[in-house]
Amino acid sequence: MISEAISIYGEQKNLQGIASIPDEYRCRDVAVILLNAGMVRKVGPFNMNVDIARKLAYDGYFAFRFDMAGLGDSTKIKTGKTHLQDAIDNMTATMSHIEAQYKIHKFIFMGLCTGADHSHIISVQDERVVGNIWLDGYGFPTPKFWVNRIMPVLLDPVRLIKGIIRRLKPSPPAKISASSVDTYVWKLPERDDYIRDMEQTFQRDVKSLYLFSGGVNVYYNYKDQFKDGFERHDFWKNIEVEHYPEFSHTYLLIDDRQVMIKRVGDWLDKHFKD
Repeated sequence: MISEAISIYGEQKNLQGIASIPDEYRCRDVAVILLNAGMVRKVGPFNMNVDIARKLAYDGYFAFRFDMAGLGDSTKIKTGKTHLQDAIDNMTATMSHIEAQYKIHKFIFMGLCTGADHSHIISVQDERVVGNIWLDGYGFPTPKFWVNRIMPVLLDPVRLIKGIIRRLKPSPPAKISASSVDTYVWKLPERDDYIRDMEQTFQRDVKSLYLFSGGVNVYYNYKDQFKDGFERHDFWKNIEVEHYPEFSHTYLLIDDRQVMIKRVGDWLDKHFKD
C-alpha cells in the first residue's frame, strides 16, 4: 500500500505537489521528482506521471510530482527572472521542501522532453541530485544517424522531390510578440557544453538513464547513438540508454508504459536500493 499527500510550499506558498509515499521503503535516502512535460500539468501526458509515481511508490520509492509556477495548480509569481531561472528556483524549492518535510536529502529528477532538459540542468547545478531519468531528452547526431535518416529519402524519388521543393520554398519571417520574449524554447545544447556538464556530474557520480521513443526519430533513431557519440568519455560509464522505436512519445499504450516504468524501476534498484 501507499499513501499520498498534497504539499503547498515555496517562499510565497505558490507551488503545489503531491507525494506518493511507500508503506515499506526500498530506499529511504532518495526521492524521485517528476517534472512537467512542456505545458502539461503534473499528472503528465495521459496521466503518465501519476502512473509512474504510484508504481514507484508501490515498489518502495518516494515519488513527488509537482507543477512549475504558472502551470497546473502552482501560481505564477512575478520574479523578474528568466523562465529557466524560475524553473531552477522551483526545482530547488521542491528539494528543500522534501528535505524539511520528509527528511530525504538525495534526489533523482525525471522528465519528458522539456522536463528532461530541466532534469539535466538541475543535475549539473545542485549537488543534492544523484540521478536523472530522461524521456526523449537530448539526441546528438552521429554518422550512422544521418545514414538512417537520409537513405530512405534517397531511395524514394517522391519523398526526395517533395523534400527538395520544401527546402526551396522561402520561409515566412518569424513573428515575435512581447509576450513571447522569455518563452522557454527547447534547444539542443552544444556538444562541447553537454560534455562539460557531464564531466562535472561524473565527478559527483551522478547516474543517468536515457529512454528514447519512436516519437523522436528525427533526432534519435538507433539504440547505440549515444554510445557511438560519447563512449570514449569517462562519464559514459554512468549512462544507460534504452531505445523503444515502436513506442509513442507519451507512452500512450498501457503495455508500452509498463515496459518503460519497469525499466525505470530496475535502474533504481540497481543503483539506489538500500
